[in-house]
Amino acid sequence: MSVPWFTTARVYAAWAAVGPLVGVIIGAWLAARWQRKKWILENKASEYRGILDALNSYRLLLAEYHASYRGSISGVDVTERRDAQLALGRAQDAVSNAFADRIFTRLAVSQSDAGRDWSTHAAQKLPDKMANFWVEPKLLDSVHDKLVEASQDDLKLHDA
Repeated sequence: MSVPWFTTARVYAAWAAVGPLVGVIIGAWLAARWQRKKWILENKASEYRGILDALNSYRLLLAEYHASYRGSISGVDVTERRDAQLALGRAQDAVSNAFADRIFTRLAVSQSDAGRDWSTHAAQKLPDKMANFWVEPKLLDSVHDKLVEASQDDLKLHDA
């Protein structure tokens, strides 16, 4: 009478040899998966910070510009005003670029409509042409709030 090759003792012996290798492979796969998720979340947070920082810098320059030049016609140094307008334009470009060059957050930002609001409202308004100075800060608040909400949803911070 022959003994089958897959006896319990042989299965245990085979598992003793193969089991640790399977465990290492599964552990490595789980660690790599977790590291990738962590890397993506860190990059998303960084991108959201970049947009919010650019938006806040623009808001500060806009407030400084209006505090210095809104309504004043005489006694204003033309060179200083031009430099302030150039700085404000660069800040607008920085916000527009921050919206345009997102990789990890592109989908969530576009779904939030913050970029659309920025491009159609805030970025197209020149400070000297605004009928009401208080309109643009409200638009900036709306863009900011949409970005914060999108970031919290995207990073799943509501669950924490």
